[in-house]
Amino acid sequence: MTAERKVLLRWIGDPDSPGSLSARARSRRWEMFHAHFPNAEEMRVLDLGGTSRSWEKAPVHPNRLVVVNIEPDQSDAPWIHCVRGDACAPSEEILRTEFDLVFSNSLIEHVGGHYRRQQLAEVVHRTAEHYWVQTPYAYFPWNHTGSSGLPVPAGTRQSGRLAPMARWSHDIGQQVVRTGR
Repeated sequence: MTAERKVLLRWIGDPDSPGSLSARARSRRWEMFHAHFPNAEEMRVLDLGGTSRSWEKAPVHPNRLVVVNIEPDQSDAPWIHCVRGDACAPSEEILRTEFDLVFSNSLIEHVGGHYRRQQLAEVVHRTAEHYWVQTPYAYFPWNHTGSSGLPVPAGTRQSGRLAPMARWSHDIGQQVVRTGR
């Protein structure tokens, strides 16, 4: 890989580089999240498929956070509790816990087919009155996860490769925000 390509890929997709496209989009999403949930710091939040690291770096810290992920995770932050489990079928203990908000950031494309996505949606609806579910923007030029599972334009190469820039919109993602029943 050429030095120029490495710089370009870092500019686009490095979440730890404050000036990268990825970091700037993440910052805008946090601003939008906080605008929809200004009292998030007082909330009990269930994060389906997230990581403690993303919350530790976030500008918004809920009062209590439970992170459910199939990968093991841990945090020293007293407000974060990590649980290894299936976000589509969390334990009964989690399902019985009272949460103010369910948060999910680009998980739905990784859970499997229609049935598994339906299971995830049922968990979201069952566990809290409010939710923030983000799905990836299908035409975003960078997919760091390897496969979105969503329709993409013809000619798009995935697995951390650039998609055709002609199809790119300045939209930072498709958020589904529900602030009440």
